[in-house]
Order: sequence, then structure tokens, then C-alpha cells
Amino acid sequence: MKECVLVVDDDRDIVESVCLLLENEGYQCLKAYDGLMALDRITENQGED
Repeated sequence: MKECVLVVDDDRDIVESVCLLLENEGYQCLKAYDGLMALDRITENQGED
């Protein structure tokens, strides 16, 4: 199973760029563009380890 990383920034280009780099290194990325969205992503993905 791939390690999962949450990438959060209000600049969508930064999120996409960081995720592209991480995915090329074998990580799974979750994307969020603000704090509330980040909390939602964490809640949605709890227990999927």
C-alpha cells in the first residue's frame, strides 16, 4: 500500500505541482485548497490505513 500525503495550499498550481512530484516518487496524494477542505479529507480517509 502506498503512503498517503495530504497536500494543502490555497494556490491550486502549487498543490498540483507538489502532488505530481510526490506521485512520481510513489506516494498517493490527497489534495485540499483550504483548511476546512483539509479537515474534510482527513475525516474522509480515516481508517483507510
